[in-house]
Amino acid sequence: MKIWIVNAFTDESSKGNPAAVVVVEEFPTELKMQEIAFQMNLSETCFVKNMGPGKYCIRWFTPTVEVELCGHATLAAGFILKTYFDLDLNVIRFESKGGPLTVEALGAYYSLTFDSDEMRDNVVEKEIMDALGDNSVRCSVKGKSDDSFLVYVYENPQSIRNLRPNFLKLTDATSNAVIVTSKGDLGYDYILRVFAPQYGINEDPVTGSAQILLAEYWSSQFAKKNVFNVEQASSRSGSMLVTYLNDSVSVSGKCILVSELNL
Repeated sequence: MKIWIVNAFTDESSKGNPAAVVVVEEFPTELKMQEIAFQMNLSETCFVKNMGPGKYCIRWFTPTVEVELCGHATLAAGFILKTYFDLDLNVIRFESKGGPLTVEALGAYYSLTFDSDEMRDNVVEKEIMDALGDNSVRCSVKGKSDDSFLVYVYENPQSIRNLRPNFLKLTDATSNAVIVTSKGDLGYDYILRVFAPQYGINEDPVTGSAQILLAEYWSSQFAKKNVFNVEQASSRSGSMLVTYLNDSVSVSGKCILVSELNL
């Protein structure tokens, strides 16, 4: 079994979000896929099965659980499929537990399109603020589902960059992954970080799926703006071009192959 390690949302080997991509004829058992993801010990390992020309089924596993949606690993899968399997195709379609996804190759960039979510106000919870370690939260929003990301909006980017969460407290405070965000600096429109200790990932390096909510939120904050230059300010960091089109969100970035393994 061949496994490709790809850094998504970067063209540097030490940045972006690494994902393991496994292309299979048939999906292994869930136990086997979880064992492989645990062994890879990356934020996501994805398994991809061909369903016809340019169409694939994809599943994603953190080191501890299967998840219904992952952006950076889907971008990485599109990069591998375009590079090694479907060289003549510029659009690759995925079916998943989280719904249909599309990756389009645009020169050196790959663009992933999601259906947009329905943003709603959320209560700012003291336990979560305490776990994050900074109570200067301006507001909170979330998606329509109960297991949606929780978005905590801060006043300034330095608050985002300086956060040092207590992950044990954060795990006790909520079962949801938490996005923190603010208006950007250093030429970025907005910045973010993502914490998901409940899924075996204390901090996700770069999170494409987080933009489903953030693109809608920030489009409401910037008058007549729907294209955003975005930084995820994790220790590895990564950059994205995010476009909000009311019923969809596209997230674009570069990918780089880091290594190939035989398991």
